Amino acid sequence: MDVGPVDGGDAVEPTCYSAWLDAEVRDRHGEVIGTVDHLVYDDRTCRPEFLSVATRLFGSGTTLVPIGGTRWSEDHLVVPFEKDFLDNAPNIDDGWNLTPDEERHLFRHFGLDDAASDYGHTARADAGFPVGEMRSRAATDVRLRRYRLPEHARPS
Repeated sequence: MDVGPVDGGDAVEPTCYSAWLDAEVRDRHGEVIGTVDHLVYDDRTCRPEFLSVATRLFGSGTTLVPIGGTRWSEDHLVVPFEKDFLDNAPNIDDGWNLTPDEERHLFRHFGLDDAASDYGHTARADAGFPVGEMRSRAATDVRLRRYRLPEHARPS
């Protein structure tokens, strides 16, 4: 897999989603938010669209954060939001299944159109990542679902 140095140092920019799991997530000012627990796949766009971040803000829950606008910096992901804004984001319990209403609330919080077929972001830290290993499931009223890499595909 082709990876290259970032910021002129020894850090390597990931080229696949598995490298993001357990990565630290920081807000746009550099404050630590938490770590990537898993990805949230969107059946309409056929790719991950949210990070599930195990937060230090809320204790045991996770916060879903859009991937659009993210960037990789040295050894962590930077999201284009402030920590205070994420404090008020919908908090998802472990083992979550979103209802259609919860999904709409999540989209509204981040200013996204839940009826749109894409998110309108071109700048993404995952540009060029392969997404072919993910398979869509049967259509439901909810478009987002948890996607967790099999243990053998996770970084060691």
